[in-house]
Amino acid sequence: MSTKSRVSNWTSLTSSIVPGMVALSLAFSVGCGSSTAPAKPAAPAPSTSAPSGAAPSTSAPAGAEKPAAKDSGAAPSTSAPAAPAKVNEIIIGAVLPMTGGNAPNGFQIKSGYEMAVDEVNAEGGIKALGGAKLKLVIRDHEGKPDVGVRQAEAMVNDDKVVVALGTYMSGVTVPVSRATERLKTPLLVTDSMADEITQGGLKYLFRIDTKAELATKDMLRGIKAFGDKLGSPVTKIALLNEDSAFGQSLKVNFEKQAPELGLQIVENSSFKTGAPDLSAQAARIKASGAQWTVGSWYITDMLTIIKTFPSQGLNPTRASTFGGGMQTPSLLQAGDQAEGVTGFTMWNPDLKKERVKEVGEKFEKQYNVPMNQNGAKAYAGIWILKDVLERAASTDKEKVREALVKTELAQGPAMIMPNSKITFDQTGQLQPSHIGIQVQKGRFVTVWPDDVAAVQLDQTKVKQGMVLQ
Repeated sequence: MSTKSRVSNWTSLTSSIVPGMVALSLAFSVGCGSSTAPAKPAAPAPSTSAPSGAAPSTSAPAGAEKPAAKDSGAAPSTSAPAAPAKVNEIIIGAVLPMTGGNAPNGFQIKSGYEMAVDEVNAEGGIKALGGAKLKLVIRDHEGKPDVGVRQAEAMVNDDKVVVALGTYMSGVTVPVSRATERLKTPLLVTDSMADEITQGGLKYLFRIDTKAELATKDMLRGIKAFGDKLGSPVTKIALLNEDSAFGQSLKVNFEKQAPELGLQIVENSSFKTGAPDLSAQAARIKASGAQWTVGSWYITDMLTIIKTFPSQGLNPTRASTFGGGMQTPSLLQAGDQAEGVTGFTMWNPDLKKERVKEVGEKFEKQYNVPMNQNGAKAYAGIWILKDVLERAASTDKEKVREALVKTELAQGPAMIMPNSKITFDQTGQLQPSHIGIQVQKGRFVTVWPDDVAAVQLDQTKVKQGMVLQ
């Protein structure tokens, strides 16, 4: 009831009361305000400082007016359907290593995001929000956890992102995910695999990258398969892991799973990522009698390994890691030193799946480097978000989070990944698939498992064994 109506009714019911009492009643009603129509708070001003790689935001902040939810099975309304709420742009942001030793993978991820954003916008944007365009903001975490947290907070508070993405390097992702949780902002992790990331009971965290315990088991299975192909079964392995959250998460799983798969760990070394020399670790591996070295490291470490191992009489093609630690153009640029190197990943351009070849070729033409799993997961991540935003039909973060929980995608551009379906479990984890790859003639090719392999394992260098004769 309005203030005026309330005053009028009160006056008619109390006509015998002196006018001063009526005035007092009016003043009280106006001072309290209507209980059914509180004034809306002023919208926050857009950021005036341009984030790295993007102009300042001019769009409405998260929480803009939301359209009606999609039909959930109830009887259809007889009234005309409401038009989609008009939103000009939806800001999404990624925190990535754009400088430092992991910048090549930061570039891959950024490029994958950009290519998919351009495609989504070219196809009409988010139709449930009136054709709203996606706007991508990139911030550099420099490989430093504290910087990553500050950049994530700035994306939420200053850039007004609806969804955060990233981040590459588990040691950065863990604290960033806690920051976005505190800020109640959905975080889609396209690249970071430490088990710890999804073990915190976070409700705003979703990950399409693999998790360590799943990847390590397939890596060990793959190494055994390589040994069988070579006619020399692998029974003894050396572990070599960098000492951050990424490396130590894989190490714990290797230690648990190797004995279960009949593999004896004869050497177990760790090192600080970026170390310029790994001669001491190589010497211990050589003395251990290991037939294969497996572990976790970044691309700068892989380049050190392919130089250090031969100088110590070790075969670098039998030093296998996962993903961006080897599947990066920097390794291919090492030429013959990299030829024959084996590793594991979630994606490669030669996968026999719809649109994979087309997407890979487009990426390489546009960015002058082959697409790797980092770029592919980033690309798929944007298309997953497209599906999520269409179903949420809103920029409200809670509705976006709810739509992420209900994701069940089995077709469309996001399906360039090996998965048959994209869903998230109760921890926010996608169930991934893994493949074995090798450097052959200056390119990464899929060699395992046999049902998806594009070519056979090149045995020329690998068959020489862990210790070079």
